[in-house]
Amino acid sequence: MTMTRHRDDHTGGRTTATGRAPRRAVVRFVVAFGVVVVIIVAGLIAPAALRSYDLDHRITIHCDVTAAEGITRGHSNRGIGSPDPRVVITTEDCGKLVLWKGVTQDNDQSIAARIDAPGRYDIEVGAGTWHFRGVLRAIGRSPSAFGFEPAS
Repeated sequence: MTMTRHRDDHTGGRTTATGRAPRRAVVRFVVAFGVVVVIIVAGLIAPAALRSYDLDHRITIHCDVTAAEGITRGHSNRGIGSPDPRVVITTEDCGKLVLWKGVTQDNDQSIAARIDAPGRYDIEVGAGTWHFRGVLRAIGRSPSAFGFEPAS
């Protein structure tokens, strides 16, 4: 006579739910690890890659500039971080654009003063940040600008 093994005999007496608990823990760990990797990629690697892409891929857009301001950010209250001078160009139809290449603490105000706002300007921007400008605005960032001149 052949005996059929019972499930409890095969699992060592554990119930099915208890037997799956280690598997669920592994799945939770893998999902949590994946979320951390996505956050690191989105927060650190993607912006650096986009900035690098913009340096080699530029387009010219036509915007109605309403203001330009030279600013320096990057110093915390504890003095950590290097200064990050830039010129923020505010436009009526293209949103805010950030000029950072070639901008220093010594020249940010003079660069901003060269923009006679309000006025129509041809602005050279990074193709990558311009393409993703909606996503960037949603996270409080602006497309990169590399140059400007009055529209002809």
